[in-house]
Amino acid sequence: MTVAEFQKEFLPLQNLLYTVAFRILRNTDDARDTVQDVYVKLWQMRDDIDTSSVNIKAYTAIMMRNACYDRLRRHHIELDPSPLDEHFTLSADTDVGGELENRELVEIAGKIIKSLPAKQREVVELRHLGGLELKDIADAVGENEGNVRVLLSRARRLIKERLEKIIKYEGKHK
Repeated sequence: MTVAEFQKEFLPLQNLLYTVAFRILRNTDDARDTVQDVYVKLWQMRDDIDTSSVNIKAYTAIMMRNACYDRLRRHHIELDPSPLDEHFTLSADTDVGGELENRELVEIAGKIIKSLPAKQREVVELRHLGGLELKDIADAVGENEGNVRVLLSRARRLIKERLEKIIKYEGKHK
């Protein structure tokens, strides 16, 4: 692969890669460093990547996700569930107690996601942390779009059920 081909294929994905990295690492400098690391790795692998048969967007997003998790493990950092914050919005009249409760729910949801079966966890992460479309996720995990839709639906249902069970339990024991 020539420099021009590499630039044409991979450079347009820079924003996607940074977004995935930042959502996982929650640190601008770490996210930028990880993007650079992934680009170096992609450059080193450029002759081994068959761009005609691989979904480049999904491939690089998974590579980025794995690089971020590797960075977290290397530095013994616990995965911060805060990327889920966008799914739990606070209203303007929320009090401090409600805000704290909301953060606890986000933390619990993060733990629930970690406990999902591997395929479901991967699909949820690619969709909600990586921002990938169903087709790209399907290519990335080696499933068809229908199976990805089912995996995502089942994962969301499990997350919801477990959250409701925890909330119900906490409500009874206050």
